[in-house]
Amino acid sequence: MKYVSRLFMLPTLALFAFTSCDSDDDVPANQVPLSYKTALNALYPDAAKVEWERDGGYYVADFTRIGYDYDVWFGNEAAWAMTSIDYGRSMSELPEAVTSAFAASGYFPGVTVDEVKEYQRPAGIFYIIEVESDNDGKETNLFYSPDGTLLRSTTADVDIRPDFSI
Repeated sequence: MKYVSRLFMLPTLALFAFTSCDSDDDVPANQVPLSYKTALNALYPDAAKVEWERDGGYYVADFTRIGYDYDVWFGNEAAWAMTSIDYGRSMSELPEAVTSAFAASGYFPGVTVDEVKEYQRPAGIFYIIEVESDNDGKETNLFYSPDGTLLRSTTADVDIRPDFSI
Protein backbone atom coordinates (compact mmCIF):
# COMPACT_ATOMS: atom_id res chain seq x y z
CA MET A 1 0.00 0.00 0.00
CA LYS A 2 2.89 2.37 0.79
CA TYR A 3 4.27 1.70 -2.66
CA VAL A 4 0.97 2.61 -4.33
CA SER A 5 0.58 5.85 -2.37
CA ARG A 6 4.14 6.86 -3.21
CA LEU A 7 3.51 6.01 -6.84
CA PHE A 8 0.61 8.49 -6.92
CA MET A 9 2.48 11.09 -4.89
CA LEU A 10 5.33 11.42 -7.39
CA PRO A 11 3.23 12.74 -10.31
CA THR A 12 1.40 15.08 -7.95
CA LEU A 13 4.67 16.56 -6.69
CA ALA A 14 5.97 16.87 -10.25
CA LEU A 15 2.81 18.69 -11.31
CA PHE A 16 3.14 21.08 -8.37
CA ALA A 17 6.80 21.74 -9.20
CA PHE A 18 6.01 22.62 -12.82
CA THR A 19 3.03 24.84 -12.04
CA SER A 20 4.91 26.71 -9.33
CA CYS A 21 7.54 27.69 -11.91
CA ASP A 22 4.95 29.58 -13.98
CA SER A 23 5.94 33.25 -13.83
CA ASP A 24 2.57 34.59 -14.97
CA ASP A 25 0.13 35.69 -12.32
CA ASP A 26 -3.03 34.87 -14.23
CA VAL A 27 -6.14 36.62 -12.99
CA PRO A 28 -9.60 35.23 -13.73
CA ALA A 29 -11.67 37.77 -15.67
CA ASN A 30 -14.24 37.95 -12.89
CA GLN A 31 -11.51 39.17 -10.51
CA VAL A 32 -10.28 42.01 -12.75
CA PRO A 33 -11.64 45.36 -11.54
CA LEU A 34 -14.31 46.79 -13.83
CA SER A 35 -12.27 49.98 -14.39
CA TYR A 36 -9.54 47.95 -16.17
CA LYS A 37 -12.04 46.14 -18.38
CA THR A 38 -13.68 49.46 -19.23
CA ALA A 39 -10.31 51.02 -20.09
CA LEU A 40 -9.48 48.08 -22.37
CA ASN A 41 -12.86 48.30 -24.08
CA ALA A 42 -12.32 52.03 -24.71
CA LEU A 43 -9.02 51.29 -26.50
CA TYR A 44 -9.92 48.02 -28.20
CA PRO A 45 -13.70 47.51 -28.34
CA ASP A 46 -13.21 44.48 -30.57
CA ALA A 47 -10.91 42.66 -28.10
CA ALA A 48 -12.24 39.15 -27.55
CA LYS A 49 -11.10 36.12 -25.57
CA VAL A 50 -9.09 38.40 -23.29
CA GLU A 51 -6.82 36.76 -20.73
CA TRP A 52 -5.64 38.85 -17.81
CA GLU A 53 -2.56 38.65 -15.64
CA ARG A 54 -0.76 40.74 -13.05
CA ASP A 55 2.82 41.72 -13.70
CA GLY A 56 4.25 43.81 -10.92
CA GLY A 57 1.88 46.71 -10.38
CA TYR A 58 0.24 46.28 -13.79
CA TYR A 59 -2.80 44.49 -15.12
CA VAL A 60 -2.02 43.06 -18.55
CA ALA A 61 -4.72 42.11 -21.05
CA ASP A 62 -3.65 39.54 -23.63
CA PHE A 63 -5.70 38.87 -26.77
CA THR A 64 -5.45 38.33 -30.52
CA ARG A 65 -6.67 41.05 -32.84
CA ILE A 66 -6.50 41.07 -36.66
CA GLY A 67 -4.18 38.08 -36.50
CA TYR A 68 -1.61 39.58 -34.11
CA ASP A 69 -0.99 39.08 -30.39
CA TYR A 70 -1.65 42.15 -28.25
CA ASP A 71 -0.56 42.80 -24.66
CA VAL A 72 -2.13 45.93 -23.19
CA TRP A 73 -0.68 47.16 -19.90
CA PHE A 74 -2.60 49.25 -17.37
CA GLY A 75 -1.11 50.89 -14.30
CA ASN A 76 -2.74 52.44 -11.28
CA GLU A 77 -6.40 53.37 -11.60
CA ALA A 78 -6.60 51.64 -15.01
CA ALA A 79 -4.31 54.19 -16.69
CA TRP A 80 -3.07 52.85 -20.02
CA ALA A 81 0.70 52.34 -19.82
CA MET A 82 1.68 50.40 -22.95
CA THR A 83 0.52 48.20 -25.80
CA SER A 84 2.79 45.65 -27.43
CA ILE A 85 1.86 44.06 -30.73
CA ASP A 86 3.67 40.91 -31.83
CA TYR A 87 3.84 40.70 -35.63
CA GLY A 88 5.68 37.38 -35.58
CA ARG A 89 8.33 37.54 -38.29
CA SER A 90 6.37 39.84 -40.57
CA MET A 91 7.68 43.34 -41.20
CA SER A 92 4.69 44.29 -43.36
CA GLU A 93 3.04 46.33 -40.58
CA LEU A 94 6.12 48.45 -39.92
CA PRO A 95 6.48 51.96 -41.33
CA GLU A 96 8.41 52.10 -44.59
CA ALA A 97 11.06 54.23 -42.90
CA VAL A 98 11.79 51.38 -40.45
CA THR A 99 11.93 48.64 -43.08
CA SER A 100 14.15 50.82 -45.29
CA ALA A 101 16.49 51.61 -42.40
CA PHE A 102 16.70 47.94 -41.50
CA ALA A 103 17.43 46.97 -45.12
CA ALA A 104 20.20 49.58 -45.28
CA SER A 105 21.64 48.72 -41.85
CA GLY A 106 24.09 46.09 -42.97
CA TYR A 107 22.41 43.43 -40.84
CA PHE A 108 20.60 42.06 -43.86
CA PRO A 109 21.51 39.64 -45.46
CA GLY A 110 23.28 37.38 -43.00
CA VAL A 111 20.51 37.31 -40.42
CA THR A 112 17.09 35.79 -40.02
CA VAL A 113 14.30 37.92 -38.62
CA ASP A 114 13.03 36.09 -35.52
CA GLU A 115 10.48 38.52 -34.14
CA VAL A 116 8.99 41.91 -34.94
CA LYS A 117 7.15 43.95 -32.29
CA GLU A 118 5.58 47.35 -32.00
CA TYR A 119 5.43 49.13 -28.66
CA GLN A 120 3.02 51.99 -28.09
CA ARG A 121 3.39 54.13 -24.97
CA PRO A 122 2.05 57.51 -23.92
CA ALA A 123 5.51 58.94 -24.76
CA GLY A 124 5.55 57.45 -28.26
CA ILE A 125 6.03 54.39 -30.41
CA PHE A 126 9.07 52.24 -31.07
CA TYR A 127 9.73 48.95 -32.84
CA ILE A 128 12.01 46.04 -32.12
CA ILE A 129 13.28 43.72 -34.80
CA GLU A 130 14.97 40.68 -33.29
CA VAL A 131 17.42 39.04 -35.66
CA GLU A 132 19.51 35.90 -35.42
CA SER A 133 22.88 35.61 -37.12
CA ASP A 134 22.94 32.92 -39.78
CA ASN A 135 26.59 32.22 -38.88
CA ASP A 136 26.65 31.81 -35.11
CA GLY A 137 23.01 32.00 -33.99
CA LYS A 138 23.66 35.15 -31.93
CA GLU A 139 20.50 37.20 -31.39
CA THR A 140 20.39 40.99 -31.61
CA ASN A 141 17.49 43.31 -30.78
CA LEU A 142 17.31 46.42 -32.95
CA PHE A 143 15.20 49.29 -31.58
CA TYR A 144 13.80 51.72 -34.17
CA SER A 145 11.78 54.92 -33.96
CA PRO A 146 8.90 55.38 -36.44
CA ASP A 147 11.13 57.59 -38.62
CA GLY A 148 13.65 54.74 -39.04
CA THR A 149 16.26 55.98 -36.57
CA LEU A 150 18.13 53.12 -34.92
CA LEU A 151 17.73 53.96 -31.23
CA ARG A 152 19.63 51.06 -29.75
CA SER A 153 20.87 47.57 -30.45
CA THR A 154 21.62 44.93 -27.87
CA THR A 155 22.48 41.27 -27.73
CA ALA A 156 21.09 41.02 -24.21
CA ASP A 157 17.64 39.58 -23.62
CA VAL A 158 15.18 42.40 -23.08
CA ASP A 159 12.02 42.38 -21.01
CA ILE A 160 10.02 45.33 -22.27
CA ARG A 161 7.72 46.73 -19.63
CA PRO A 162 6.13 50.18 -19.44
CA ASP A 163 9.02 51.43 -17.31
CA PHE A 164 11.73 50.06 -19.65
CA SER A 165 14.10 52.81 -20.76
CA ILE A 166 15.25 52.71 -24.36
